[in-house]
Amino acid sequence: MHKQGMQNSVREWSKLYGRVYGIFMNTQPMLVTNDLDIISSVMVKDFAYFTDRCDQFTDRIFSKTVFFARGRDWRRIRKIITPSFTSGKLRLMEYFINRCSEVLSENIQEIARSEGKINVREYCGTFTMNVIMGTVFGIQVNSQKDCQNQFVTNAEIFLEGGGVHKTIFQQLLTLTPFLNHLAVYLQNPKKNPLNFLLSAIGRIVADRKEETVPRKQTDFLQLLVNAETSEDFVDTAENEKCLTHDEIIAQMMIFSLAGYETQLRLCSS
Repeated sequence: MHKQGMQNSVREWSKLYGRVYGIFMNTQPMLVTNDLDIISSVMVKDFAYFTDRCDQFTDRIFSKTVFFARGRDWRRIRKIITPSFTSGKLRLMEYFINRCSEVLSENIQEIARSEGKINVREYCGTFTMNVIMGTVFGIQVNSQKDCQNQFVTNAEIFLEGGGVHKTIFQQLLTLTPFLNHLAVYLQNPKKNPLNFLLSAIGRIVADRKEETVPRKQTDFLQLLVNAETSEDFVDTAENEKCLTHDEIIAQMMIFSLAGYETQLRLCSS
């Protein structure tokens, strides 16, 4: 699987074993299907029974993202963040996107006039990060002028394997989940891109909380901050619109990385 990739492996296995078969992801059994009726039932008709994803992350942040939260926590988080994606809210983000596009165009024209070379992947990455910082965090940055921006470089390192599980050591940890806690003590926190990103997002959230003047535009971050409550709250019907501080950091983290990774691949392909 590691040599051919998940998509190619599943395609070959489907030819050999049919529409429904089982595999092991490390030590965890998985059911694979390309039967459209089963997929329709799982994803649409009976989705209420299949909301949880497998336990890929055990740390206190990623396990609380909307992608990996489970049960009532997932439903509560999803209900809070869904209003951010209405057509009206998305139109408010147009300003940030247009502004970043203009900066990108100006920078490319400047390089073209000087007959310089353009690293397409680098410029697409900084453009994407500028858009994310504006639409998600509500702040304006110009990392296109500084392609070595720490937020951009650490996001790339994390997504390309420096902070996830591409090393042999991390692969071994997936086979022995009970040893995952050791990784915290064996890593250099100063060189861990995840620690940098979490710290940076934490500072942005803290700065937003200290603002006393209401913002004209309610961005994704403000919607989450407005829903914050204490860490020890009980998930009940009365608290269904509440988020803990860690849950806020988790949503900001996953949307930043997911948005950056998908757009970067699209723009540089």
